[in-house]
Amino acid sequence: MKHISIAPFGRPVTADLMAARALARGSAEAKTVPKWEPLRDLTVARKGFSLSDRDLSVLHALISFVPGDVISPAGCIVFPSNATLSHRAHGMPESTLRRHIAALVKAGVILRHDSPNGKRYATRGSESRPAHAFGFDLGPLARRAVEFRCMADECRRADDQLRQLREFVTLRLRDAIQLGGMDVLALTEMKKALRRKLSHVELEQIAERLNQFLTLDEPEEVSGNDNQNERHIQEDNKVTIKKNVRAPVIPDFSRVLESCTEFASFYPVKSWRDFIHAAEQLRPMIGIDAHSWQQACEAMAPECAAATIACILQRLKSIHRPSSYLRMLAEKALNGTFSLERMVRGLSRSAIMEG
Repeated sequence: MKHISIAPFGRPVTADLMAARALARGSAEAKTVPKWEPLRDLTVARKGFSLSDRDLSVLHALISFVPGDVISPAGCIVFPSNATLSHRAHGMPESTLRRHIAALVKAGVILRHDSPNGKRYATRGSESRPAHAFGFDLGPLARRAVEFRCMADECRRADDQLRQLREFVTLRLRDAIQLGGMDVLALTEMKKALRRKLSHVELEQIAERLNQFLTLDEPEEVSGNDNQNERHIQEDNKVTIKKNVRAPVIPDFSRVLESCTEFASFYPVKSWRDFIHAAEQLRPMIGIDAHSWQQACEAMAPECAAATIACILQRLKSIHRPSSYLRMLAEKALNGTFSLERMVRGLSRSAIMEG
């Protein structure tokens, strides 16, 4: 007479044990599955079943004792000794094995079929085939294979969505850094946060903050006609840019370098061309967005715009919003009230007074 005991040898029958046995029943319509397939799905979905990578290492060792290539839902009992199982699990201590086996049982991934004395063995029947085996039943792997597969597919989709969201946030953060105008401390915190493994909710929160900033910073469309000067109208301290306006006089190159010592220490330039290129590299680092830079270039010529950025760098401690300040200077240049020469002289006087 064949009987599988519910009560484990030397251990009490608990509510958790009964719940695990109920889980392990799985589907009544389960079919034979390739023996490694459930393990692959559980590896992906292990968190959903409260399993660790070490638990799955022990499960891998148990599956390796299954003869053939498939697991039957009717039952598939393996009965290795502790020493043999430890060897197959790369020398894992027996006490550690017991802990991970208990986790597999609790998750309903395997079942214990204990013998009367608690040992694992199989009795032989006719034709030397096992008539009755005591050990670990891996049948739940086949009976719950569809469940494992569905959970793994769901985890793969969630991981893919998380990866796409992380890529989106990374690109938006790069845009925010290049455009400037956003709080430097906030950008630094976001950049540090992305070094960690963030949840979907945390990434969405960062994405929302970046979207709000980048949406507010979007330039409005340019309007006008061929018979009038083209104008670009913006709200909230944004300036009006007109074409064909006389640019400020370009100051002496060497004098700008002498006055803008901070810029000269960072970028050893030798021509206005080098100066403009260096200023374009510098502007996002000090919070000046691309649109403000373009406005300044149109309003006062690229050489003057680059020199103005060098002056802003020199006085950066006293300028709270460099982008807004540059736009204001561009507006003055359009109105003919901005003198870059006077700005450079002011820096020279400040240097003399501080000296």
